Amino acid sequence: MKTIKFYIAILLGIFSCQSFASTETFVSVDGLQFKKSGKPYYIAGTNMWYAAYLGSPSAVGDRNRLKNELDTLKKWV
Repeated sequence: MKTIKFYIAILLGIFSCQSFASTETFVSVDGLQFKKSGKPYYIAGTNMWYAAYLGSPSAVGDRNRLKNELDTLKKWV
């Protein structure tokens, strides 16, 4: 049989989730533009799919090259 503490814990969890969701601002899309609070929102990233191979301790791995490429990317930030 469930105790009253269990039900109180469930209710507190629900209320905390609702209050968090109501105060959180989410990024949306307006055409081709990301927006947050009605203002343009930009995301920086890179497509470095081969990094996992370079970091691998196998024959395809080249950690020095990976380090150099990550250092180069860091300069752009």
